Amino acid sequence: MAACLPLLGIFPGTSALQAQANDPLIRDSFRVGTGGGALCQAQSRADDPAAPGMFDRSWAVVCRDAAKSIGQVYALRNAGDPVTQLAEARGEKIECSASGSATLPDIGVIQLRNCRTANGIAYRIASIKQGRFTYFAQGYDSYSSAMDLALRTVVTGKIAQGDVNIASLGTVDATGFARLQAATLDPQTTLAEGYRRNNSGNYAEAAEFFDTLQDRLGETSYGQRLSEAERQNRLHEYVVNRALQLSNLGQFDQANALFVQAAGIPVSDRVQTRLARQFRSDAQAEPARLCRRDRGAGSPADVAGRCDGGERRCRRTHPDRRG
Repeated sequence: MAACLPLLGIFPGTSALQAQANDPLIRDSFRVGTGGGALCQAQSRADDPAAPGMFDRSWAVVCRDAAKSIGQVYALRNAGDPVTQLAEARGEKIECSASGSATLPDIGVIQLRNCRTANGIAYRIASIKQGRFTYFAQGYDSYSSAMDLALRTVVTGKIAQGDVNIASLGTVDATGFARLQAATLDPQTTLAEGYRRNNSGNYAEAAEFFDTLQDRLGETSYGQRLSEAERQNRLHEYVVNRALQLSNLGQFDQANALFVQAAGIPVSDRVQTRLARQFRSDAQAEPARLCRRDRGAGSPADVAGRCDGGERRCRRTHPDRRG
C-alpha cells in the first residue's frame, strides 16, 4: 500500500474534476427533481433564438406525459429585451397579469407573472436576477413544480431536491419520450444521443432520434444553413442509421427500403459509403441467420413466426426444406 501513496499527488484535481462532472449545467441534459412523480428532463438548446449571446444558456423542459416541451429555462447575461426574446422562443401569444412575487427554496424571492395562452391555458413566467445573469422559467402552470425545480437547478448549479407533482397519466412510452427529446435537443446532440442509444441496445429509441433528424433537415433553422453537399451527407447518415435500427428490430423489409433510398443519395464521404454497404450486407444476412438459428428450435410454423418473411425466406436459405 505504501508504494501507492505517492500516486495520490499526481492527480491533485481529482475531486474538482468529479465535482465538475456532477455539475448539471455542463451536461446535454439533466433530470428535473430527485424524487418520484413524473419523469421530466431539461434539455440544453444551443440554437435557441432567445439566447443569442455567447454566455446565454437555454434549456427546454420535457416530461414523459407531455406531447411537447412544457416550458423553457434561461440564463441570460445582460438581457436586453427579455420580453421580446422569450416571446420568440414561446411561439404563441399570451396575456399576462401584473408582476407579483413568490419564494422558492435555495434561491429566495422570484418575480412571477400569471398568464393565459390564446386557448385559455394557464401559463407562468418566473424570473430572478443574480449577479450578471437574469434567470427565467416560462411554461404551463400545470407543470409549475417541474419549472420551479428546473429554475432552482440552473440558478444554483445543483440538482434541486424535490418531486415533480403533476396530474400524471401514467404514460410509460419510452419511444415516444425519445422522440420528444430528439425534437428539443440541438441536432449535434440529437445525433450523439442516437448513437448512444444504438450502442446501448435501445434500437427503437435510436430509430426515433435518427428519424427526427431526417425530419429536421427540412427546417429553415437547421437544414437551410447547410451547403447542399453537407445536407446530402447528413441525410445519408440519418437514413442509413435509421435503416440499421429497423434491421436490429427485425423489420427487415422496411430497413432494406431505407438502404435502397440511401444508395440513391449522392455523398462525398467515402467512409459513409463503405459503412452503408457493410450495414446493408449485415442486414440482408440477418434473416438467414435467424432461420438457421431457429431451424431446429421448433415446428415450421414457429420458425416462420420468428423469421421476418416467414417460410419463403427460410426456404431460400435451406433448399432442402419443403412446403
